[in-house]
Amino acid sequence: MSNDPIKRADQIEMLKAVAAKTDKGTPISIFAYPNCGWNLVESELVTQDVKITKSGRAALFLLGLGDDPTQGASFVEMNLPLPYAGKDD
Repeated sequence: MSNDPIKRADQIEMLKAVAAKTDKGTPISIFAYPNCGWNLVESELVTQDVKITKSGRAALFLLGLGDDPTQGASFVEMNLPLPYAGKDD
């Protein structure tokens, strides 16, 4: 596994570009290292027909570069009626 900062930066930029292409049809016009896109396909972050996957969106979210692709929340608010609340015995 590589910790190459250039490779990582290129993959992040490519992932953002694929998200923009998927969402808005924006053409991809970035310079990246050879096989950058294919590495994203192999990692299942992008499809072979150049669309971002849910995993790719999750990766952008975790990097602080996109919205949360899941329906979950960090908390759940519940209102429970308490039949004896406020009553003195």
